[in-house]
Amino acid sequence: MTRVTFEEWRRAALTRKNIALLVAVLVGALAFLQLGSWQLDRAAIRGAAEAEITATDRMAAAPRPLAEVLQPGTTFLTDHQLQKVQARGTWGAQVVVPGRAVEGAPAVLVVTQFLLDDAAESLDTAGAPAAGGGGAGTEAAGAESTRAGTGGDGETEAADTGGASAGTGGDDGTGASSSGLWIPVLRGWIPADQVGEDPVGVAGELAPAPSGEGSVVGYLSSSENSATGNHPEGAVGAISTAELANEWGGRTYTGFLVAEAADDPDLQTMPPPSYERERGMNLQNLFYAIEWFIFGGFALVMWVFWVRGDAVRAKEAAIMAEARGGRGEAGAVAGAGAE
Repeated sequence: MTRVTFEEWRRAALTRKNIALLVAVLVGALAFLQLGSWQLDRAAIRGAAEAEITATDRMAAAPRPLAEVLQPGTTFLTDHQLQKVQARGTWGAQVVVPGRAVEGAPAVLVVTQFLLDDAAESLDTAGAPAAGGGGAGTEAAGAESTRAGTGGDGETEAADTGGASAGTGGDDGTGASSSGLWIPVLRGWIPADQVGEDPVGVAGELAPAPSGEGSVVGYLSSSENSATGNHPEGAVGAISTAELANEWGGRTYTGFLVAEAADDPDLQTMPPPSYERERGMNLQNLFYAIEWFIFGGFALVMWVFWVRGDAVRAKEAAIMAEARGGRGEAGAVAGAGAE
């Protein structure tokens, strides 16, 4: 295969024919890019429309048992976001999340531990049935440990060596922990101007954690990322199940519940969790956009190879002409020698 230098390729590219061809290719590539951008916009618009329809359908659906929708320890998927679920169990400890905004208003979120008696029974590795009752929660056979929250550096934690579950009631709303299976419940929010400089204490007085057994209906939302910072005892920076597991011990889920309606007159109901952040683009339009971008790049690549072909042909023609000239000179010399 004939090789050409960059200088030979450049000379071929600067011919009138190839410059005109380049202009046509650039116009076509620009059109392809515009079509690709249009398809990207369509993919985003259709993705948003599909997300809105999904959100409406999920909020209007009847609640399903939590155990049918999400299993503890499994990855939280888009299919789980905003699913309406219901659960029965025992209320436990409580924390607040200050420094938030709800519909533009400064707010303090109230998050309460909810121990799932039925789920704990189904996951009990010892095979013993769990018995629930009152503010003391549930207890099952097998070795278990408790983690007592003494606040600050005085917290201690023991390993949970059994599948049994135990919970404590939420009379004071803070400091309790358990080795059972639980899920955080965002019960509602309090305007920040009502709690002042003591969000934990005021929230505990206005909306203390419910005690004993109960039920909850709410929307699933994925766990937030842990937030660093200095927070007083009973307050956290984010609704992070990993962070709350360090506070409360036990087993938990990769998401939390947003209560469908506030259960306390001093709590305001949280809006349903957003499905917006979980949406994606419409795949069909996204693939169309990728195809148009590929076509634009392909047109430019083809022009480069076309110019190279012209350079190869010009070089081969020059080599053939030089060879014919050499043979002609040799023939002339031979004829002159014969005379």
